[in-house]
Amino acid sequence: MPSLEDQQAESDRIMQKIDTGEISGSEDPIGATMAQTDYELMRGAREHDRRLRSSRMEALKVRLGTGDHTLVEISTNRAVEEHSLAAPRGSQDRQMLSTALVRAEISALTQTLERDAGNFEGQSVDPILQPPQRRCCRTPASLLQDSRGLAGGVSVPE
Repeated sequence: MPSLEDQQAESDRIMQKIDTGEISGSEDPIGATMAQTDYELMRGAREHDRRLRSSRMEALKVRLGTGDHTLVEISTNRAVEEHSLAAPRGSQDRQMLSTALVRAEISALTQTLERDAGNFEGQSVDPILQPPQRRCCRTPASLLQDSRGLAGGVSVPE
């Protein structure tokens, strides 16, 4: 996204072109309009992006209910190819993968829209996107000791 500094630099660039005569509203109305359009698009880029993400999220939600996964088909194909998955087109495994990708994207888009609104506390509510349960790596000492009371059956010289 263009920063305020980027926007100011673009405005300054346009003003310099007007001052030098490179852009003239009376002689080149199309050039003047294009320069102004570029600037306006830059200024509104953040809002345009937010609307695009919101529209995509709504489209994904509608299609999730119908089982239509065309919006994530390219991502699904890429995942199958890159990870050498045995999920032929039309298979239940491929459908499950596509559904998981739709759910993941909906969750990610929801969080970006929350952050746009200033809410940085949101966590995914979809169980497919929850962090894995942390397994305890410790084995109780009683399981490590052998019949002589030594850990892991290792003999210790006396």
